Amino acid sequence: MWGIFDETGIFLALCRHRFVLLLCDMIRSGELAKYPLAIIDELLDCFPKKSGLGYNVGCHLEVTIHNSNLGPRAKEWLLKMLVGAFHGHAHNRLCQFQFLATYIEGLGLEDLEGRFHRQQEITTYIKHFDSMEMYANLSKFLSDNYEQALGILRTKPVIKNWMRSEGIISVNKFHQWLAEEMEWFLMKKNTAAEQVITVEMDYVQKLVNLGTSKAKLSTVSKILRAATVAESSYDPAQVNAVKRAKCHAEKVYVHDMEAVQDLENQLDLKERWTTDCEEYNGGPL
Repeated sequence: MWGIFDETGIFLALCRHRFVLLLCDMIRSGELAKYPLAIIDELLDCFPKKSGLGYNVGCHLEVTIHNSNLGPRAKEWLLKMLVGAFHGHAHNRLCQFQFLATYIEGLGLEDLEGRFHRQQEITTYIKHFDSMEMYANLSKFLSDNYEQALGILRTKPVIKNWMRSEGIISVNKFHQWLAEEMEWFLMKKNTAAEQVITVEMDYVQKLVNLGTSKAKLSTVSKILRAATVAESSYDPAQVNAVKRAKCHAEKVYVHDMEAVQDLENQLDLKERWTTDCEEYNGGPL
C-alpha cells in the first residue's frame, strides 16, 4: 500500500550526540547521491572548517563531492568524509585506513552509527524526540561514554605488560605497522592481478544472485501454473498477486542474467562457472 506515496523514505544527518540536524524526503527513488550532497551543501554553511561527516559509503561519496559543484567548497572547508565503525568493516583494508572511524585520530569513542527512524508524523516526532528524550538522556549518554573511557584507560597497565612481553617498546610501533600495511595495499591497489581477482569475486556473487532469482522464478511459475489449472478454487485477487510476483521475479532474473553475462565478457570466459569449478570455490564470499 505504501507504493501510492511519492516519498520512499528520509535521508537525515545527525550530530555526534544523535540530535537531528537536517533531513529531507527521498522522492520516487532509493538512496541516491543527490541527497547527501544536498545535506552537505547546507552543513557547509553551518559548521566550521575541518568538519567530518560519517556515511556508510563515505569513501565513494568523497569522490562524488570532489567531482561535483561542492568540490571547491568542501576542499576549502577541509571536509573529511568518514565511514562508520560498523559499515566500514565491509570495505577493503585500504579504504579502512583512510576512512574508517577506528583509525581517525580525534573521534574518540564516536562510531558514526547513529540510529535512523521513520515515523508517520516526522516533524512532530523529531521535535518530541529531541526535546523530551534526547535532552533527558544526554547526561546518561555522556556519563556512559565517560565511564567507558575510564574503563579503557584502566587497561593501560595490562596493555603495557603485554607490549613488554611482546618486545614492543612504544605505541609508535602500532602506527608503524599500520603505515606499512597501508603502503603494501597501496602498492597492490592498481595491479592487474588484483583487478582480475576483484572482478572474479564479483562474478561469483552475481552467479549466486542468478541462482537465487532463478529458483524464485521457478517457484512462482509453478504456483501460477497450479493456480491457472485450478482457477475456480483460487481467489482472483490471489491469482493477480501471483502474476505480479512472477512478473517481478522475471525482471530480477533478467537483470541478474545480464550482470553475469557482462562479467563473463570482461573475464573472457568460454564456459560459465559452476559450484564444482575450482575457480568458483576459490572466490571468497
